[in-house]
Formats: sequence, structure tokens, C-alpha cells
Amino acid sequence: MAASKKYTLEEDHDLMDEVSLYNPFKKINSWEGLKKKLDEHPLLGRRSSKSLRDRALLIMDQRRTLVKQQEKASGIEEPERSDFDKAIDEALLIKQEAEEEQASSCSKKRRQDAADIAVLAAAEAGRAPAAPDLDVQPSSSTPDVTSTPTAKYRRTSGELVGVLKTKVEAEKAAREEERQERQRLEEARQEEAARLQRAAEEDRQLRREELNLKKRELDLREAQEKAMAKEREAMMQLLMQQLSKK
Repeated sequence: MAASKKYTLEEDHDLMDEVSLYNPFKKINSWEGLKKKLDEHPLLGRRSSKSLRDRALLIMDQRRTLVKQQEKASGIEEPERSDFDKAIDEALLIKQEAEEEQASSCSKKRRQDAADIAVLAAAEAGRAPAAPDLDVQPSSSTPDVTSTPTAKYRRTSGELVGVLKTKVEAEKAAREEERQERQRLEEARQEEAARLQRAAEEDRQLRREELNLKKRELDLREAQEKAMAKEREAMMQLLMQQLSKK
């Protein structure tokens, strides 16, 4: 049976609870991971990861708009937040933190790239990059590296391409390592889920065995009682026959 296209209030509430707990905005997590986490949910388990993401973002946008409207309204006290509102606000907070972390990381990377380009450009021009001012006065025995190109800083275009290629390969390796880490975490999660499932199955099997044992005990007791009743009945009949002969 296909899931209804329209989300219910219960689905929205459960979805935002899971978003605030799982945090799909983190690098090591994903909306696909949230989808797998919700596979056992009777309703959300039938939704796609894209549907879950779009619905969560829509709810968060609506909540953000409502809060802004309440802040602009004068003389109106903010209503008490429900558990649903708290879950949405928490999801908004972790989303904002993830965006700020990503922006900071991108900014840091841009600064590093700019510094690398400056160093490479200086090397390509045959001069040393600018060094920090250490308040050291140049002496007559110290060569002027800014005016005299040396082999240490002279690089060909091929070497420059090689440096950039090395940087790209390092970034690629870092992404691959991150992907493998996510995969390891997912495998660990699946192993834990399988372990819990096995434990639950063993518990159910143990309860079934206990019930079967109790049933056998009851059947045995019932059979014994029937046998004793028949024996008493036979003895009574024998006694009645003996009395009738007298």
C-alpha cells in the first residue's frame, strides 16, 4: 500500500523529533541515513529520503517565518511552545550550526588556497614568498633572495601543475577517507541493529519455550486429574457393588 502524499501531524512531529536527534545536517550523517533509521516507522518508513528532507525543510521554513512574524508583532506575548515547536527549533539550531561550520570551513579553505596561490606565484616569478618580519637586519653576507632568483624558488609551469595536482589528490583522499568513515559508522549501526534484532528474537523464542513448557505442565496436570477421577469413580462403583451383594 503506497503512503499518502500528505503528511499527518503525527508524521510531522515524529519527523522533526528524529531530525533533531539524528542531525542529518552533519557531514557524517545524511538524509539517506535518516531514511534508513525510519525504515521501521509505520508511516515515515514508506517515505523517500527526498520527501523527508523536503518536508522537514518546509516545516523549518514555516516555523522560522512564524517566529519572525511574532517578533515583529508589538504587544503580543509569545505563546508557550509545544513539544513540536521545540523539536523544530532544535532542528533549526543544528541546521544553522552546520551551515556556519560549513561556511567557516569554506572560508578557511579559500584563505589557504589564496595563500598557496601566492606562494606558487612568487615561486613561478623566481622569488621567495613574503616572510614574517622578525626584526632581523640584513647583513652583507646574506644574499638578497628577492632580487636574485635561486633554484630553490624557481619552478616551471610543469612543477606548478604538479603542486596543484598533489593538492587535488590530497583533497580527494580526504574525501575518500571521510566516505569510508561514514561507511564504517553505517556498518557499525547496521551491526548493532542486527544484534538487537537477534536479541529480541532470542527473547521471543525463550518466551515461546516458557509458554510451551507451562502448557505441557497444565496438560499433564489435567491428564493426572482425569486419571484420578476415573480411578475414584471405579472404586466407588466397586464399593457400591460390594454393598449391594450384602
